[in-house]
Amino acid sequence: MLIPKPLYEVICIFPQKYTDRLLIELGKEEIIQIKEFKEKYKKVPSIDSPLIKTNNVVKALMRLDYIVDKLKIPKSDSIKEIDSPVKSAEEIVNEIEQAHSTIKDRINKDIKKTHTLTLYLEFVNSIKKIKFREKDVSFLIATEYKEWKSIKKGLKKENIVYSSIKKRISGEKVLRLLSIKIENEKYAENRLTDLNYYKGKIRDIESMINKEIKLAEKRIKENKDELEKLPGEYSLSVYSLKEKLELKLKILENKRKFLCSEFITLINCWIARSDFKRLKKIISKETENNYIIYKEKPDIRDNPPTKLSNFFLFEPFEMLLEGFSLPGYKDIDPTFIMGLFFPLFFGIMLSDAGYGMLLLLISFFLIFKKGNMKKFGEILLICSVFTLATGVYFGSWFGFNFTESYINPLKKPIELMVFSLVVGVFYVNLSLILGLVQSIIKKDWNFLFNEILLWLIFEIGIVFLIFPEIFSEHTNLPLHTIFLTGPVLARIFSKGILNILDFPKFFSTIISFIRLSALAMSTAWISFAINLIYRLTLKFPKGIYIGIIVLVLGHLFNFAFNTFGSFLQAMRLHYVEFLGQFYLGKGEKMQIFSIKK
Repeated sequence: MLIPKPLYEVICIFPQKYTDRLLIELGKEEIIQIKEFKEKYKKVPSIDSPLIKTNNVVKALMRLDYIVDKLKIPKSDSIKEIDSPVKSAEEIVNEIEQAHSTIKDRINKDIKKTHTLTLYLEFVNSIKKIKFREKDVSFLIATEYKEWKSIKKGLKKENIVYSSIKKRISGEKVLRLLSIKIENEKYAENRLTDLNYYKGKIRDIESMINKEIKLAEKRIKENKDELEKLPGEYSLSVYSLKEKLELKLKILENKRKFLCSEFITLINCWIARSDFKRLKKIISKETENNYIIYKEKPDIRDNPPTKLSNFFLFEPFEMLLEGFSLPGYKDIDPTFIMGLFFPLFFGIMLSDAGYGMLLLLISFFLIFKKGNMKKFGEILLICSVFTLATGVYFGSWFGFNFTESYINPLKKPIELMVFSLVVGVFYVNLSLILGLVQSIIKKDWNFLFNEILLWLIFEIGIVFLIFPEIFSEHTNLPLHTIFLTGPVLARIFSKGILNILDFPKFFSTIISFIRLSALAMSTAWISFAINLIYRLTLKFPKGIYIGIIVLVLGHLFNFAFNTFGSFLQAMRLHYVEFLGQFYLGKGEKMQIFSIKK
């Protein structure tokens, strides 16, 4: 728990034909980090890095992503098997684009037709308002100048008498209403054969146009409905292809890290020692027992990745440590310590049982979220329990005190400040002890003497200075002078005269823990002020309503302000005052190879 998981570096050799299926199974298990081979392995005769072509897969994925974004294709709840994903992706995208384009063309055509018919209708309605001498039958036509010139010539040749009214609708396009006698209807029709026209009385023409507009609008609606359903119809196929292609791309990208000959594949990976048997079993099964496997304990110079291993109650606090930096492979993992003291410090600073209950409700809400929000909710849940416990001890429920404790923030602030300093001395020394252990494990003697023992000896000198009678009966040596000046001189000679400033900085590190009492008093006094204002409002007529508003808004503000402040200051005490004494944080997180369907 206090160190990252021990790892093995593994090299496995097996027939190349098993590569893809083995990778898929290892991706499902999520137990390895695939590692690049060292240069010395790449120089082995007959072993070459594979030339993996990913272009086609990437292009197919990009086309699918484009069509998903363009049509807003909804995510499918199920997936189907597909044999040749690259070819199928090209076909399905072309099919979708063709279907989409066809429907859009039909819609645009009908919209354009509706617009034109609307202009016709406006023209007909305007004619109804004027005294137009309508003969037996009317023709409504739209022509350009050359067309009309030819029609006019033909009508004149047949001696057809007509009256007309016109309106320019666009460019050279002119809309005309021709009115002629019934006996000339056939001759007129022969002349207008190549044109679209409406025939009859003006009211009949109006009715025909209205009917066509309604039919066009109906078709537009039907086509729009079909367009809306189109993405859903292709959802299963598109997302099945996306998953298959993403899987293929992941396999191809990881195969770049392998070494391959014509028939053999070599994989190099990191794995937790506790998972090695599992790995061996998977390889044996997927290669039909045709494999050779080597394992060795990693050399620290190879920079092994870090895989944290903590009890489930402390796992959420790994997120806080990752936000700072991860421990190296053989460094101490302080997650366990942070999991104990972070919520304790937070609880002391917020220190109100009522606020603890509010925080408990918020944490339950966040726990049902996914990813980091869930982990954050779990951290807040533990912090809320400590806040509730501290608030009960202090006797504070939304600022109303029902019991008195020995270190009550309102009535005994000095005692609370002394307690905070004691916590600071303990916690800083705990970090030095952890640093001592870590230095011995890593055999880092320079860090041990210059950064750890120096401060421990200096602290012993302070104890001798405050309590000289402890050893006065056994020796006449000025122990406090020796233990105080020794570290100072050692610091000056090893790091220079300016580093003498590190000693006042060391005291400020301990004094920094006074913020525990400062935040606790802040919460308590603001709550007290809110409750005092509430009591004052009760003296006014109907002041109870104002008082309730003051209580609710005031305590919500105090809760939000001091919850944020307590979390921020608890992080600072760990990142600066605690980890700053011993933590190197040069680890890299183990990048687990994962394939999720």
